[in-house]
Amino acid sequence: TRIRFESPEAETVFKSILNKIDDQQELELAKKYRSENHKKQNRYALFTKVAASLLIICTLGYYFYNGFVDIDQPDTSVVVVQKQNIAGQKSKIYLPDGSEVWLNAESKISFPEQFSDGKREVTLEGEAFFDVVKNPKQPFVVRADNMTTTVLGTSFSIKAFPEESVAFVALNTGKVKVNIDNDKGGDALYLSPGEGIRYDKINQKSMKETIDRESSFSWKDGIIVFEDAH
Repeated sequence: TRIRFESPEAETVFKSILNKIDDQQELELAKKYRSENHKKQNRYALFTKVAASLLIICTLGYYFYNGFVDIDQPDTSVVVVQKQNIAGQKSKIYLPDGSEVWLNAESKISFPEQFSDGKREVTLEGEAFFDVVKNPKQPFVVRADNMTTTVLGTSFSIKAFPEESVAFVALNTGKVKVNIDNDKGGDALYLSPGEGIRYDKINQKSMKETIDRESSFSWKDGIIVFEDAH
């Protein structure tokens, strides 16, 4: 459709009106676009905040339940020290509480770098002589094979090699309690100086006996005692 204007001035006015209409439409479209875009931005910002919160909650939950977050709890990690002798070698070891251990050849002992407040515990495989610092508040416990020897302060020896069928505890000074775990429910025996416990691992039987202190403890001083020698 063509429109004929009576004068150039009328045509100019008409075009000006059309331009204003176009400008107004563009302005409305721009406002609408900005409004929709703002809504999208608001939705995106809200989504981002929610996602970040969920991520933080999940991360804290994971680390908390897996022990990586330690809230008002002391460090419970324990450093274990292990000493071992080869054949023909003996050694003297000082424990964290000042107790002394003479470890025989082909023997191994394990103990924490620092004892806990409630108990001093070591694990022995082989033979060792113990001179334990007395501390009634901290019982000293030696685990060897099926035997658990508990003392407060004394000197004694334990012989418990895994490949041997008999384990032995001999008391030099003080007093000890020896618990033996077996299929029969376990036994608890008390030793006085000069007594020992011999445990037969095959038959699961224990027997208390009088010991010869020289032959029982001399090995730590490098002395070899021959029994029934003529």
